[in-house]
Amino acid sequence: MLQHFFFYEPSGKVVGTGACMAKDIDLQVREGAALALGVADRELHYYDQGRGLIVEKPPRPSQFHIWDWPTKSWLPDLDRARTSRQAEVGAELARRDLAPIAYAGAAFDADTQARENISGTLGRLLRGDGLPGGWIGWRDRANAMHWATDDAATVQAHLAALSRAIEDRKQALLVAAWQHKAAIAALTDISAVLAHDLAAGWPA
Repeated sequence: MLQHFFFYEPSGKVVGTGACMAKDIDLQVREGAALALGVADRELHYYDQGRGLIVEKPPRPSQFHIWDWPTKSWLPDLDRARTSRQAEVGAELARRDLAPIAYAGAAFDADTQARENISGTLGRLLRGDGLPGGWIGWRDRANAMHWATDDAATVQAHLAALSRAIEDRKQALLVAAWQHKAAIAALTDISAVLAHDLAAGWPA
């Protein structure tokens, strides 16, 4: 007859499982662990030696809870939860910073390439080199052209204003991110950390 067994440590942690013929059960040994009969899962169960029972662990409340063997319960890892949520704030800041920006009734790209294009054209105009040859305007997010018939000074003013808008938004986003991170750092309950609304409080 086949007999299922498992090994467990004094804490109740299941550290190995197996099956053998009943007559061979006494041959099963593992250094530093005791043997008990039954079917146990290393991840899902622990062994209550006092009661002689295989006990199923309760569901893990969140990825930021760690199993505590002395208490046989999930305990919150508050620091890890805070760090993770603050990292989410950083990711949201980066996403919003590179999103298109509204200027003069249109949405313009504000990603890294767009900023390089703005800075490069502004630099050219500030040097007094005029508009690039073949100038047909500045394309917005919807592929509509702007300032096609404007002179260099007007285009320069628009690009300077567009660059300023991007910079001002970046500063407002930084302030919002700092506020989010400070609020998360001040929370002492993991449920509150996980419930913190990362979508609120950002500039438009």
